[in-house]
Formats: sequence, C-alpha cells, structure tokens
Amino acid sequence: MKTNSRRVAASIFARWLITKEFPSSLLPVGPDRAFVQDLVYTVLRRLRPLRRVLGEFVPRWPKGEMEALLYIGAAQILYMPAVADYAAVNETVAAARESLNMNVPKLVNAVLRNLIRRREEMRLLIAAAPAEVRESFPNALACRWSARFGAADAEKLMVWHNQPRRSSRTGPATGSRSCRAAGASRTRRVSRRETSSCRTRARASPSS
Repeated sequence: MKTNSRRVAASIFARWLITKEFPSSLLPVGPDRAFVQDLVYTVLRRLRPLRRVLGEFVPRWPKGEMEALLYIGAAQILYMPAVADYAAVNETVAAARESLNMNVPKLVNAVLRNLIRRREEMRLLIAAAPAEVRESFPNALACRWSARFGAADAEKLMVWHNQPRRSSRTGPATGSRSCRAAGASRTRRVSRRETSSCRTRARASPSS
C-alpha cells in the first residue's frame, strides 16, 4: 500500500514540535522524499503566519497530530501553488483518517475547506502582519536586525532567508542552516543598548 506523504510529513513535524530535531534526519527514503521535504520545510519557514491564520478557524488550539495535520494542510493551500486544492484537502484528510480519534479528519476537512474559501482574506491578514510574523522570525532577532541594518533591509534579509533552497549549480542554498548562520553572524556586533531595547519591544509585542 502506498504511503500517504502528508501523513509522513505530519509525523515529522509533530516530532519536531516536541524534540526540535533537524527534520533532515527524519526524512524518508524513496520517491516521496522531495515532496515531504518541501512540505515540512515550508511549514517550518512559515510557522508564525500559519499559526495566525489557523487561529482564525480553530478557537481552541489543538495539540499533537491534529495540530501537525492542520499546519501541513494549510501550508499547501497558502504557500504551495503547485499543489491543487483538491489534492491538499483530500490527501491531508486521508492522512487524518489514520488517527484513532474520529474527530480529527472532520476538523481537518472543515478547516481546510474554510481556508480555501477565505484564502484571499487570510492572505491580506498575513500581509498586514509585522515582517517578523509574515516571515516567521523571532521578535528579538527581527528587532536586532532592524536596529543594526534598518527596518527595510532587515525585512529583505528575512525574505532572503526564507527562499527555498537551491542547488549549488544555480546559487547559494538560501534556505540552509549555513545561510542562516551567516546572517546571524552579521548581528553579533549589535550594542548592548540595542539588544536591551529589542528585548523590551519583544516582550511588548505578540508572539504570533
């Protein structure tokens, strides 16, 4: 029987939520590896805007596999245009049916179909959010970058870090840990005054 790639991606992400292991060590071997990797990494790169959007549809935030499946489904609908809506919904709901909780597929189906209907509204919601939410960066790091490089350049840097990984033949691996480390190293000289100010602003701003 063919393995449901959404189920595999949801399992990897659910484990990451608990352990914060690097997903690369959890990816499957086989023809679905590339899609699973793309799906998991898309969720990780867009975690904060996905959390904000899903909060519009789920009044009580779920945990465990239901949480992971909602992230996986929403990522396809909002950030993976190559995936057809019907495939995103049907395959993610099929993955949810493997749950022992019969309410999981019902909720996943309802949320994803409502998200499709309200997709443009949700895109506007994301567009109106601060850059650190849109690009899913910690408030404190975004603040340090803004203090060091200016708000406009800090936003460009966040966007750059979120570009999907490319092969060495076409350019640098912009989604890789090496690029994130390189970007982070540029912020080490931020003054104590700037860092203190960032912490104050980060505490005052919402986490999602």
